[in-house]
Amino acid sequence: MTSLARQNPAVALEVLGETWLRELLAALPPKWRKRFGAEGWRIVQPEAPAIGWTGHETSPVAISVPPQDVLVRRIELPLVSRFRLAGLMRFEAPRHIPLPPDQVRIDFRVARRDLAASRMLVELAIIRVETIEAARSETMKAGLEPEAVYLATEYGPWFARRFLARHWREIWLTRRRQRHYLRVLVASLLILTAVLGAQHWAERLARDRQAAMLAARKEAAGIEPLRKQLTVLNGKLAFLAAARHRPSAAVVAEEVARLLPDDAWLQELDIQDRTVRLVGTARDASDLLRVFSVSPLFSDVRFEAPLIPSPGTGGVRFDIVLNLR
Repeated sequence: MTSLARQNPAVALEVLGETWLRELLAALPPKWRKRFGAEGWRIVQPEAPAIGWTGHETSPVAISVPPQDVLVRRIELPLVSRFRLAGLMRFEAPRHIPLPPDQVRIDFRVARRDLAASRMLVELAIIRVETIEAARSETMKAGLEPEAVYLATEYGPWFARRFLARHWREIWLTRRRQRHYLRVLVASLLILTAVLGAQHWAERLARDRQAAMLAARKEAAGIEPLRKQLTVLNGKLAFLAAARHRPSAAVVAEEVARLLPDDAWLQELDIQDRTVRLVGTARDASDLLRVFSVSPLFSDVRFEAPLIPSPGTGGVRFDIVLNLR
């Protein structure tokens, strides 16, 4: 297949397409396989075309021509694509027609391909015009519209359309196909309407969402100053709440003055948040920690610095740090 694809890519694509089509038809359910496969045709005899016809069938109709009225020729040609084969048969077919070209109709198909030898076998069928027209008129009288001629050869059944249709419009614009096209058109319109409706709904939803986002942004822009004010107020409230639970400087000074012994002098009183520092002199400062520890206002009483003698006073200098409860 690789060498064939290099030499003749069109034929390689045709072979792959035919293989894919056969696999697809084999995978379809029986109902759809009958619709698209060869078994979906209704083969009628020109002498009795209406036998078994219910009047409501939509299967394509093929006329069965007797074998003695069909001349089949098998021609071996070089391996070419179907498009090139049509041009090649314009020159090859007249060599095998025993009658004048205006008295017969022909059709051909590829019966077998020899990919290794790059050759192909083409079946050429020749039928007199009178035979086709007579069979067609009998079938039309019965209310049936034939679309092809059924040929049974050794390479399998063959539904040849060229015998009945001289132009592509006659093939594709039959009544059955017109009904099929109408159904496809209606389904396509419904699908298109659904798609356009869904697109319109999605665009409208996007517009509404964008408008809601713009409104939310405007509201957020107006809320931001209020949020900053609320943050400032919360800070002030927190400060006031902490101040309520913290004793004032006057209360602290009064408690320190009450606890200090008479032989002690306070030189410095520093209050930082909940920490109080006492600096002064006393004749005997070793008992000051116990004095301040018993107070319900103070806790964690300790010397910040060692006791040192205070010159000129006859006492010691103390530096005490304590926490407010």
